[in-house]
Amino acid sequence: MGKAMILAGIAEEYLPPAKPFEPVRWNVVAGALQGLYPPNVRANCPNCGKSADTESQKGTADQMVFSHCTGQREYCPPDVSREYQRRWQEWRKEFQPKLLAKEQREREMQATRAVAYLPTRGR
Repeated sequence: MGKAMILAGIAEEYLPPAKPFEPVRWNVVAGALQGLYPPNVRANCPNCGKSADTESQKGTADQMVFSHCTGQREYCPPDVSREYQRRWQEWRKEFQPKLLAKEQREREMQATRAVAYLPTRGR
């Protein structure tokens, strides 16, 4: 019905204004448990709504490739990469030794709890 009215000249077609394209937002966020884990690189696309987080124990989260808007691929910007590397080095100096020590203590506790069961022969 609307097209017939437009063709008859009674009405005009209304097209909503095009939504401006916004760039992907990249940022570095603190790791889980108040920094006990390394910082994350986060990417968020305001156009399609997709977001992604990447964490690395090796300091390589800034090498992530973010795919969004039906196939567009983007890489972490240099300024975000520098910020991530700075924060990761700080985390490595402060928290990584604590995390490794905690994991070692947990392994030792599990080892002391382990009981070796020897097979017995039937009578």
